[in-house]
Amino acid sequence: MQKLLSIFRVALLAIGLCYTALAMAAVTLKVKESSLGNYNPPALADYLTVSPDRQHAAYMAIKGDKIFVVVDGKPDPTYDGIGALVFSPDSQRLAYTVRQGKKWLMVVDGKPGPTYDNIVGGNPVFSPNSQHVAYMVNPQKPSPNIYL
Repeated sequence: MQKLLSIFRVALLAIGLCYTALAMAAVTLKVKESSLGNYNPPALADYLTVSPDRQHAAYMAIKGDKIFVVVDGKPDPTYDGIGALVFSPDSQRLAYTVRQGKKWLMVVDGKPGPTYDNIVGGNPVFSPNSQHVAYMVNPQKPSPNIYL
């Protein structure tokens, strides 16, 4: 018990010294707060994605038995299932996979693409210049095809 009290005293002393050093150095900490849009209570908080430039946010939300994406506070159409949300490197584009019934498709910039039996291989990937997005599909073939 005595050893534990000694460790606690050392910890308090260290905290006090850090506070004193910050005060003597006249360090000012600033916090910048910005809105990520309206929050939908039944949102799936684990699926919040913020753009690389921290100016845009997207998250998944539930409406009845459907799920949808909210981008900068604006809802996209509802689907039966949604995969990971991926912002482009320049933060201007968003892509994600969706399931509608038994078919899968890629949504890029809010526009749904062609349907496939399966989209495989994980998340969509943007090119470094953000102009192209790549993903793999398997339209009932032995090996997946890559689409740009």
